[in-house]
Amino acid sequence: MTEFDPIESQFCPLWHVPANVVPVQNYDQIEVLSPRAGGLYRITRSADINMRRDIHSGLNAKLTTWLFEQRNSGILTPLITTQIIELALQRNFISYSQKIENFFKFIEHQYPSINFIYKIGDQNEVTNERQLLCAAIEARDLNFYELQEFLRLLQKREFIKMPLMENEFRLEHKGWEYLDELSKKRNLSDKAFVAMWFDPSLNEVFNEHIGPALTECGYSSPFRIDQHEHSDKIDDAIIAKINEASLVIVDLTCDVFNHSTLTERKIVEARGGVYFEAGYAMGLGIPIIWTCRTDCIKHIHFDLRQYRQIGWYEEEGTYNVKGLNDKITFKEALVNRISALRLNRNGG
Repeated sequence: MTEFDPIESQFCPLWHVPANVVPVQNYDQIEVLSPRAGGLYRITRSADINMRRDIHSGLNAKLTTWLFEQRNSGILTPLITTQIIELALQRNFISYSQKIENFFKFIEHQYPSINFIYKIGDQNEVTNERQLLCAAIEARDLNFYELQEFLRLLQKREFIKMPLMENEFRLEHKGWEYLDELSKKRNLSDKAFVAMWFDPSLNEVFNEHIGPALTECGYSSPFRIDQHEHSDKIDDAIIAKINEASLVIVDLTCDVFNHSTLTERKIVEARGGVYFEAGYAMGLGIPIIWTCRTDCIKHIHFDLRQYRQIGWYEEEGTYNVKGLNDKITFKEALVNRISALRLNRNGG
């Protein structure tokens, strides 16, 4: 059982239950240790005010799922911004079939073996294991009834087996088959998703470098959401396309401009949507290649700086990357990285 003992009588901005809340030095953010949100996260003060002032039904569940996806992908302290809240508000709740898929994707990250048993604790216990499962299936309640009913439905479908006490479960034959099908579906996909800033200044980067590099490596029709017509809400279309992808390119280039010509203070407009898409893909365990224009790398959120970036820059109308001995084109660098990660579908 994972216990939380709040030092101060404060409340989680998402679930309004007791939590440890402290300001983050030198940042306009607070850090929250909340049992119902599954652990540690940060939230900007503007996003915190929005959450506390106007409670949207189900928004806390959507954000908790997002936090789970972030942590599950290696970002230990995810940051909730107003942009993330806006994206969460726009999207629909996940369907029953998506809950099942997310459940098994979560189990996949536990590296299950034949004797796998997942202990969730008694019905009234606030365990970390129970909270993570609630986040994965986007449960909306505080008392875990939704999770317990979901597990009973999985048992009826013979995906899992629970003992009479219902405080643990193991996978049944159909559950193992479902895991196998998930793995096969991803491995067979030749689709790639590109998450990047929707700005005309990056059109050439996509059309001349990112797109051609993916095509050269055997990926069909690299997908960038703003270049496709669709009747769905944009966030639903994004989630659907990421689910189909076996590779995601995330370009973290942001808008950097001078706040004052006298002080040359830099203002950064972070691409909240790109962070959201990256977090969702990471939560699914889809391989990601990170890229960024070199002047923006220092402005990347600190939790993402640990990942190796392909830093590109413009020089005399072309886009290059610094190589070991000399510069190479951005496209060449992408092809080399895809091949080095053994993701080149043409065997390169």
